[in-house]
Amino acid sequence: MSTKRITDKLLAKDHKLDTERIEIWDAALPGFGVRITAKGRKSFFVMTRLHGRRTRVTLGTYPRLSLAEAREAARQALQAADAGHDPRAAKAASTTRLETALEEFEARHLSKLKPSSVRSVKGLLWGRFLDRFKARTLDTIRRGEIQALLDDIADEGKATTANRMLASVRKFFNWSVKRGLLEVSPCAGIEAPAKENQRDRFLSMAELAQLWEACETLSPVASAFVRILAVTGQRRGSVASMRRSQITDGVWTIPADNMKGSRAHTVPLPPMALDILANLPVINDSDLVFTHDGRREVSGFSKLKAQLDRACEIFDWRLHDLRRTAGTHIARLGFPRLTISKILGHRESGVTQIYELHSYDTEKRRALEAWAAEIEAAVTGQASPSNVIQLKG
Repeated sequence: MSTKRITDKLLAKDHKLDTERIEIWDAALPGFGVRITAKGRKSFFVMTRLHGRRTRVTLGTYPRLSLAEAREAARQALQAADAGHDPRAAKAASTTRLETALEEFEARHLSKLKPSSVRSVKGLLWGRFLDRFKARTLDTIRRGEIQALLDDIADEGKATTANRMLASVRKFFNWSVKRGLLEVSPCAGIEAPAKENQRDRFLSMAELAQLWEACETLSPVASAFVRILAVTGQRRGSVASMRRSQITDGVWTIPADNMKGSRAHTVPLPPMALDILANLPVINDSDLVFTHDGRREVSGFSKLKAQLDRACEIFDWRLHDLRRTAGTHIARLGFPRLTISKILGHRESGVTQIYELHSYDTEKRRALEAWAAEIEAAVTGQASPSNVIQLKG
């Protein structure tokens, strides 16, 4: 075993070996060394002691990993071992760049999420977060720096965006900890920048009638899209990605990968919804229901909402409020909470999630047909024909 100060000059030297390999231990940092093979491959390593056992950690290959980077990685590993942590985690964090970790996060975690969630998380992590910490390794990103990023966003008047950023960054770092890339998440202890009040806005039947009329100012595709949102109470992303092949015998089946609970969801469509869909043309033989070109699903929701706002006087509302509107009025009609939950596709938990597999399609159909009749009455100005009140349970 040779001990001498490892320098770039030493590493650049052409070593002619009589043996298969040699190891040179650094005189400046005990435990740190480099292995040189007869073929000229130079690999940095560090020897640590964890819980009384010696642990050898390979740090990387020169010159891909510079001497300065290798020495710093060795210090991190030694400090981790002294603190009782596995030095291999410190090594992973000290050599894993943020861009690399994000790519793996996308491949191993985001790929399992529904497309709308992927777009939301990527928009934040690959946006200001990556811009702020680009070219950094995971272990160098500190809690205070993340807090400063959140403060900057909140100071711009985007408190909700700051909350979403924290949620996405925390999810990424928690995943990094589980993968052994970090020992502790730098998000630990950070509180949400702003308190978000749960919305309770829903449209009255009079407002819904106004909205229905305002839909006449939209394109046929956009008009049908908004009306199906109102009639079915489903999420915007699910409706936007609706396909004709998903509708069989009047029942729309939303695939599991487009549902929050990762379980397929059935929506018995009332005659009103089927009539709306039947009047939509098929574009270029596309399976997509809501599309302008047959290739992409409908989008541009902010512009759509702005156009509706110009056409009617409904204040402080969002497209997502149509989901709450359906649930609220179906409850008013006397249908039980469980039926409403099943219509909205809320995720069940505990024993209910495991054992309660009844589709509730019959119950959902009755409720949605009564709700469609209520809409029809509001739009036409006639009395609602729905006079069957369900017992709540």
